[in-house]
Amino acid sequence: MKKNVIYFWLPKTAGTSIHDVLKQYSCPLLKERRRYKTFNNEGFVTFGHVSIAYLLDKNIVEQEYLDSAFKFCFVRNPWDRLVSLYYYLKYDKKMSFKSFCHLVQKAHKLQDSFSGKTLQRIYNTDAIYDFSQIGFSASNIARMGSLPLPML
Repeated sequence: MKKNVIYFWLPKTAGTSIHDVLKQYSCPLLKERRRYKTFNNEGFVTFGHVSIAYLLDKNIVEQEYLDSAFKFCFVRNPWDRLVSLYYYLKYDKKMSFKSFCHLVQKAHKLQDSFSGKTLQRIYNTDAIYDFSQIGFSASNIARMGSLPLPML
């Protein structure tokens, strides 16, 4: 079983709620660059929305740690994610949700941006969990990371 664990925090996938559960495992959130120095390439960690390519390039995460770690992320229903983004960016004050959806569709073509194959290629994840299945996901993460079952 792997004891090194990395949670890849994808934007607008209930990351704060998930991290609140992961804190039970003493999972630090190292999203400020000044805090990267505190990471000693062992244990459980998340770097917020920072890409693994950046972390490797800057020698914050060593390849050996990455290879040995159980790596996972959560995805969310695309519609829930879009609604979350709409309110997060405060577009509800600027335009209708329908207009916002058309804007996003033109700008990003989100249909494929977070497919399982894309995520596994970018992050080299061992597991991709659906946030709507958080109970199952938590028990699987605990098992794969040799961790006690979390309190949800």
